[in-house]
Amino acid sequence: MTVQSIETVKSLIDEMQANGEEVGSAWEYVNGMNNKKMFTVFTANQFCDMHCSPSVKQPKQIWGGGKFLGEYADLNHQ
Repeated sequence: MTVQSIETVKSLIDEMQANGEEVGSAWEYVNGMNNKKMFTVFTANQFCDMHCSPSVKQPKQIWGGGKFLGEYADLNHQ
């Protein structure tokens, strides 16, 4: 699912986990069609197409292994 804010990513992940759905990964990227920063969340059983989608620029994984990564790691404690 593609969203426009990190707050929505956090809410989605929290909701998915509360419903017993495993989160596979979450990403930040630049949308090549409008040059806006976007986010996307994949369930564990979804194919992650971040590296093969022509409209994805500068993909950066921000969730993996059950936690937020990098600059978003502080969201693990909220």
